[in-house]
Amino acid sequence: MMKTSRKSFGQGAVEFALILPILVIFLVGIMEVGRLIFIYVSVMNATREASRFGQVTAEIAGVAQYQNCAGIKNRALAFRFLAEFEEDDISIVYDQGPGTSPSPECESMSSGNWDDIMTGSRIVVSIDEQYSPVIPIIPLGSFTITSTNARTILGAINYTP
Repeated sequence: MMKTSRKSFGQGAVEFALILPILVIFLVGIMEVGRLIFIYVSVMNATREASRFGQVTAEIAGVAQYQNCAGIKNRALAFRFLAEFEEDDISIVYDQGPGTSPSPECESMSSGNWDDIMTGSRIVVSIDEQYSPVIPIIPLGSFTITSTNARTILGAINYTP
């Protein structure tokens, strides 16, 4: 059986002290990148769920779901786990398909604008989330995560066999 000398124990402690900062930075980096990915997925899920809620023409309290701006935003806010976006960071517009000009923001729509929105129009929900690292030793910096989701509004379709 071999005995470890005090000299080799001291050498191991010095090696560990030299490698510890690199190990800590590596572990913090993994956690920060994981947090970034989780926030990104949270913002994507929020836009997807909000647009899914708003694509339906069913009525709640006499208002079609696609016209219920507060309801659409509340649906997005319900899915913001770990993300910190607020109501002002959510944009809801309508268009007639890719490449067409969008309507005004949902809250500023007039009754004349709502007449143009029908089955086949699209609801487009965008969310901006400001990301900044919790521990700034990782050189990620602050930036904005943006997610946009568009869905076709579903309503009554006349079908004659």
